[in-house]
Amino acid sequence: MELIALIEQTELYLKDKAKQTKGLSYDFSVQKGTYVEKRILQNIDDIAAICWDLCQHHTIASNRTILKKMLDILQDLQPANMAEQLAALKIEVKRLKLPMEKKQLTEFTLPAEIKKEVETDLQEMNSCYENGCYRSAIFLCGKILETALHRKYFEATNKDLLETSPNLGLGKIIAKMKEANINLGIGIDEQIHLINKLRVESVHKRQDVFIPTKEQAQATMLYTTDVLGKLW
Repeated sequence: MELIALIEQTELYLKDKAKQTKGLSYDFSVQKGTYVEKRILQNIDDIAAICWDLCQHHTIASNRTILKKMLDILQDLQPANMAEQLAALKIEVKRLKLPMEKKQLTEFTLPAEIKKEVETDLQEMNSCYENGCYRSAIFLCGKILETALHRKYFEATNKDLLETSPNLGLGKIIAKMKEANINLGIGIDEQIHLINKLRVESVHKRQDVFIPTKEQAQATMLYTTDVLGKLW
């Protein structure tokens, strides 16, 4: 997350500033001190700008409350207690419900035939996660993998399961791929099985309603994008 990275970098600059005169000539120490101080101030400005921008555009009330608290901390930053205040900022950042980083959507090259559909589903998946709709996010993970596996099967066999067996679930698609000797790679079957299990528990009616946690949703999304990366 960009905010965490900026805060941690600023913490390093603070430590650097505290020891900048050790083993250095006076002139070089002054130069280094000037640079470090500028970087600290620039980072704080950047953190504040990101917080302000997020505060203006986020629709989640809890996010806005946290971001306003972070802006208050930034406004009250003092050299004497900056380390403690930066630590407090990091705690608040970790409470934010932010979407997964966009880089996950570009770590693989999707086939043109499914690229638009899968990328749309990935964006919607992230939106569901951002807004706390974890069951919906997990459902979309299953849908994304079904689309991907159907395409992988077609590429290997030139047979379209969507025409011959349109209602196959993930488990049966995997079975079909094994029958066709399509090797997905070590561990992929297990990842897909786990995603499918959570998807089934999230969507199908049960006596006890399954409510996935934020961590379960995030892990499912990471597994899903990891499988896509391994397929292509």
